Order: sequence, then structure tokens, then C-alpha cells
Amino acid sequence: MSRHFLLCDSQWAIFRHWTRPPLTSIPSWSTRCSPSKISFSRAMSTTKPTDAAAPASTWLGHKGAAGFDLRSDTMTTPTPAMLEAIRVGSLFDDVFEEDTTTIDLEAHVAALAGKEAGLLVLSGTMGNQLALRSLLTQPPHSVLSDHRSHIIQYEAGGVSSLTGAFVQAVVPRNGIHLTLEDVADSVCIDDDMVRLYVDHTNDTDILDRALPLLIKEHEWWTVNRTVEVSKDGRTYQLNLYNVSNTQPRPESYYEDYTTASNSSYYAESGIIYPETRELNDTEKAFLYANLASGAESGWDYTSRWLSKPNDAVRHVYFPLRSLNIVNIVPVELNSILYWNEVTIAGYLNQTSNETQAAEWTEMAANRSEAMYNLMWNDTLSGYFDYNLTSGAQDTFVPADDDTTDLEATGAPEGQQVYFSVAQFYPFWTGAAPAHIKNNPLAVKTAFERVATYLDTKDGGIPATNLRTGEQWDQPSVWPPLMHILMEGLRNTPATFGESDPHYMEVQDLALRLGQRYLDSTFCTWYATGGSTSDTPQLEGFDEREVGIMFEKYSDNSTNQAGGGGEYEVVEGFGWTNGVLLWVVDTFGNNLTRPDCGDIEAANVQPSKRSAVELHRRDAAWTKKFGSRSAKGKAKRFAKLKGY
Repeated sequence: MSRHFLLCDSQWAIFRHWTRPPLTSIPSWSTRCSPSKISFSRAMSTTKPTDAAAPASTWLGHKGAAGFDLRSDTMTTPTPAMLEAIRVGSLFDDVFEEDTTTIDLEAHVAALAGKEAGLLVLSGTMGNQLALRSLLTQPPHSVLSDHRSHIIQYEAGGVSSLTGAFVQAVVPRNGIHLTLEDVADSVCIDDDMVRLYVDHTNDTDILDRALPLLIKEHEWWTVNRTVEVSKDGRTYQLNLYNVSNTQPRPESYYEDYTTASNSSYYAESGIIYPETRELNDTEKAFLYANLASGAESGWDYTSRWLSKPNDAVRHVYFPLRSLNIVNIVPVELNSILYWNEVTIAGYLNQTSNETQAAEWTEMAANRSEAMYNLMWNDTLSGYFDYNLTSGAQDTFVPADDDTTDLEATGAPEGQQVYFSVAQFYPFWTGAAPAHIKNNPLAVKTAFERVATYLDTKDGGIPATNLRTGEQWDQPSVWPPLMHILMEGLRNTPATFGESDPHYMEVQDLALRLGQRYLDSTFCTWYATGGSTSDTPQLEGFDEREVGIMFEKYSDNSTNQAGGGGEYEVVEGFGWTNGVLLWVVDTFGNNLTRPDCGDIEAANVQPSKRSAVELHRRDAAWTKKFGSRSAKGKAKRFAKLKGY
């Protein structure tokens, strides 16, 4: 224990090369030092004798360093041996491995712990962060922790910032310490994650541990998110999003509070619309529950959840005040739960639990039937969310400037048939009945509007066909949704042979989607400074600019990022890169090199020109990852904003 920064906490350190003085004689001026290399050397070179006049304590209410023994979080009283070890300890640079005391201590602790190496750091907080970072090498992850733990109470979101992990607080039932039962109840394992792992590794031994957790996760949805729907004399059980919440979300407190409480709505046009009616406490609680439920869905937010989408389309009133997600039975959630049930049934068969497997197979079949009877629309050849408030499918939304003839067909005057990528989840997970999903003509008909969008739009497929300003609506193109569309098409079997023209069209549509996704990601990357040996960097960029992969794109251009919602468009980005790799791996040489055209001239505006035209909400607020020079940033933002 003979190293000077064993005396440090995360802010201050006692630096004193004392001979034998008792701890109480250490003057207060020697306690306040920043634990940097410069401060170390200065503290050691400016040491004053212990009988020097000490200035007033920098710590109010305490006299001298005796009130601040910072050697240990547990305030261990130093023994004479400890003080002697401190006195004789070496004080060389540990970063360059010049300090033998540090090297010996790290090696000793590593040996005691049975680890390859050890690292001495300045504080418990740093130790926690490094320990977690060494384990969580690739997000996303979750960390379960006692709700009173240091990483939750005092580390300022460090785990999430440094590792990308979500820290979940667990309250022990006994009020004292966590038990195995507390941890087990909080563990959540995704069925799809286990399925991918088993498929890629053939490690079925994990099923003995994973299956009970998968079943428990499914039971949570059954107990907490099940709704019964009656139609034509039958009662069906399906699931929905419904968070029990009566207050603003902690992570979006300001946004939620202003949505519920503002007396005026500030439209993007600059017009201020007065509140027509103040929400009472019951209505605010209902709104807060819907806001939290929207976050639970992942589609936060979208016109799918709005009872008055026209307010959002016209930008004349608080769009999210009409949220009604807790009364919407969504297609995608039930499609995913169907897949989970099929997956669990398969794993139960692999582990020789045939009786249970049959029960889960029946459960999946019942869900598929319920979805078909409640959500499938024969006239419109598609699945639609079921609205408990109206007791009907959500099939129509207000028409807008982008409404196509196909979307208007069959819709009432002034409306259009609603489109959402969520409608295609049953083709991805297999929840659609066999007579639809195994019939190439039926699949082609269901995907007809997807093909129309590719023919009429320059970019990919938007989350919905309604412009509301919300990020899960038009024009935002989300990589995971593009992947789901492609996989849904590719899942279609060649029931009538591979030469069946309908089957060939379905597979060709999947390839066209892959090509469009490649075009969008590549050309936007190129338009933000990316380059290859065959594609020189656009003029005006700093050579250190390497291009950007965005979290979402636009449906009206192959060199435009998506926008809308509560936060700025994000750079990075994990799923964007993942889907791109999947597209290249899946379609291979059937893809062609993207032709980005004259990007500099693509978005010419009067007296302004922009290589990448961001959504107006995001033009000045693009979140950046990685380091770029200030000059490069300035140039890039000038381009983005059209200067």
C-alpha cells in the first residue's frame, strides 16, 4: 500500500512526503491538489516544513487534513506500517512504468485475483469504469446494480457514456442486499439474441440456462401487456405497449412537461397557437403514460400512435397530446412475440420437452390467427394496427402532398391508405398465415406500395407515409426497417418454382431495396467527406474528413440524412453499418457501384448549395462521434447549413 495516490479520491489528494509526523500534523494547504502529473511534481517540490504557518482550511467546518483522511473509502485508520510504507515508497512515473512500487503492487494484485494484469487508478469510480469497460467491449449491454450503488448514485452516467451500456437499478426485496432471486427477476434475455447465438455457434448447451429466462421474459409480456379483443363472437389475446406512468420521463423531463403543461404551441412556421383547453391532472397522467409507452415501443414518436394526426401534419397544435398508444394493438410487437413463441417451442423440442413445445407451438398459432382476424385487411392486402378506442383497424390518415394514386385508391376523400413498415413484420417473423407468406403473388401484392415508393422516391422506404415532424414518420428511412423489408421478401419460398415470375419479382424487389440502401449510405457518406481510390473526395472538404454514417436517412434523396423527433440526427452508427454489411454479404455481386451523380449540384437552392441537406430541425444540431479538426467541423457545418 505504498503509493502516494492510494491517498486520493476522485477530486483531491494528500501529498506529503513526511518523515514521521502524525497525520494530524499535516497542514491543510497540502490537501488540495489536482491529481495530475504536474500537480504531483509541484506538490512534492513545494513541500513546507510541518511547523510552517498553515492558512485557513479550504474545507469549511473542518480543521486541517485530519478531517479528510482520503486514503480509503472506508476511512481506514493508517497503521505505523502503512505510514512507513508511504514514506519509503518510490515516486517515479507509473505511466511510463518507471515506478517499481506501482509495478510490484499491480502484479501482486493481479496474481491474487488470478488475472493477467492489474492497473492502479486514482479512485474507486475509475476502477469501476475500467472494470466494466474491460468486460463490456461491444455495446449494447445492460448492467444490473443495487439502486444504492456507487455507479448509480455518484458516477454521473459514466457507464453509459463510456461503454454504451444501460444501468438498471435493482431494489433488493430484503432492503439490505441483493439476492440471486433479485438479479434473476431483473435479467432480460432477448429470444432473437439467443437464436442468433445458437444458430451461429451450435452451442445448444446454453439452452439449459437461457430457456427459463426466455420463458420468463415472455411471461412478463403476458402478465403486464396483454389485452383481450372480441370480434364476431370470439375473444383474442394480443399484446400492446402500456407503461404505468403518471409523471414526465426522467430522461425527457423537460420535453414531457412542456408537452403537457405549455399554454402555447410554437409551430415551426413561427406562429404561436394558444392552448385551447388546459389538461387536467387525469389527462396529464394519461399523456405521461402514453409518452412512456411510446418510448417502450421504440417508435418514439410516430403518427401510428396519434388520435389526431392532422394536428401534427398541419403543425397547428401539440401533436403528442393526442397520443393513444396504450389503446393501439401494434402489428410489430405481436409479430415479434409470435417469433419468440416459435423460437421457444423449437428450443423446447431440442431439449426433449415435447409436451411444452406443443403448447408453445399452439400459442404461436393462436397469435397468428388473432393477428390475421383482427389486423389483416383483404381489400388493402396488408396488416394494420388495431385501435381499441375505435374498435377497428387504423387504415386511413390525412392525405398530404406526397400522396400517390395507389395510396388514394380506396380511401375516403381527403385521406390516404396508411402505410407503415410495421405492417410487414409478419413477413419477417413468419406470423402471416401460410396461404399469404408462402404465396409469392400474395407477398408481391402486399409489398406493392413498397415497390411504388422505390419507383417514385430517390431514397429508401420511410417509416410511414405521413409527414408529421416526428422521427418515425416520413421522410425518415431507418436501416433496421429496411433490413426487415428485405428479409421479409427473401423469406418468401419458391412455392411454384424459382422460375415463377411472381417469385422472381419478389426477390428482385429485395435486391432493389438492397441497392437503394447501398446508394443512400454510400452517397451520403461521400457527400460528407468520404472517399475511395476510385471516388476522390469532393472539393472543399478537409482531407481529414472521412465521411459520416447516419442513424437514419431520407426517402427523397440518396444523399440526405433523416430528421425529426426530440433529438438531433445521430452520427455513427451501429445499425447503419450492420445493415450495410448484411446487404453486401447477402446480395454480393448482384449489387452495382453507387452512382451518386453531381452531388454538389443535387440540392441547389437560391444562392445556397449544400452537399447534404439535413432536415431543418437537424441542420444545426448534428451529434458527432470521433475527433475532427475545428477547421474541418466549420467547413462541414457550412456545407450542411448551405453557407
